[in-house]
Amino acid sequence: MPRATFALLAGFAAFAFTIIVPTALRDGDTGWHLATSAWIVAHARVPTSDPFSFTAPGRPWVAHEWLSELAMYASYRVAGWSGLIILIGTAMAALFAVVAHEIRRWLSPRASVAALLMLVTGLLPSLLARPHILALPILAAWLIVLLHARERGKAPPFGFALLMLVWANAHGSFVFGLALVGVFALEALIAAALSDRRRVVLGWGAFGVACAVAATVTPAGVDGLAFPFYVDRLKLLAHLNEWQPADFATFSGFEAILLATLAVLLLRPVRIPPIRLLLMLGVLHLALQHTRQEIVLVVVGILVLAEPLGKAWTAKTAPRQRPAPRADQSGSSS
Repeated sequence: MPRATFALLAGFAAFAFTIIVPTALRDGDTGWHLATSAWIVAHARVPTSDPFSFTAPGRPWVAHEWLSELAMYASYRVAGWSGLIILIGTAMAALFAVVAHEIRRWLSPRASVAALLMLVTGLLPSLLARPHILALPILAAWLIVLLHARERGKAPPFGFALLMLVWANAHGSFVFGLALVGVFALEALIAAALSDRRRVVLGWGAFGVACAVAATVTPAGVDGLAFPFYVDRLKLLAHLNEWQPADFATFSGFEAILLATLAVLLLRPVRIPPIRLLLMLGVLHLALQHTRQEIVLVVVGILVLAEPLGKAWTAKTAPRQRPAPRADQSGSSS
């Protein structure tokens, strides 16, 4: 099956699943995001202070998800709650299509379907009508851009910094995208010959600077770069379910994904480049620390491990046959 066809089928299946199993509206934050975007539309600007709080009105507010909120509000105004579900389904279709198209480069159709089922399993607890869902296709596309750049041995084209501009206005996870640039730049630097390292530093460095500049083109400016780290330090997070550490007291989909991945990695020797292995371990740490990062681990893991797994499972591992005994060239027999 052609990669494009496989990607289209995966996207359609993800869209249908989101529509048929409407779990997206089970979160209370959805209404808050709609109220924020309604305020933005009414006042024709992004708020910089809290207009809603009764206990702390006027406190500084970094509305770092305003672009996603506007998309949610527009879909709601057009078709109500159904429109919002269609928007979330479209984001899921984009995510699965992008991931499916990429992993089919390395994995067989059956292995690709298994990987996408793992993606569904990891995504289901986070399948909510919130901005992070709209940011997931951007994360996948961003990682693929970096992987392809490393494959070509060149820094990503500057034009992709525009994707960071969109991401920084859509969701706070853009800082992870900036970190990914540093990870793959380090990998490129280590892999380069001494004579090429200056080119690597200039190319990846310039791209990283362009992305950092693009990330500041938000209503919050430079403060938007620090805001995700501010949120991560809030003491309130200890009382929110999605910020709790992973709980293995009962069997979960996340545990099933970890065990299945471990089994696949151990069944055959899989060579993961050291920097990418460190990346996977770092994201695993985040997922064990906060359950909301589990879907990030699944997306990153599927895309990063597709190549080494594909190479390991398609290599000829059967023992070589012994050569047939050669006939006695002397022609004598005994």
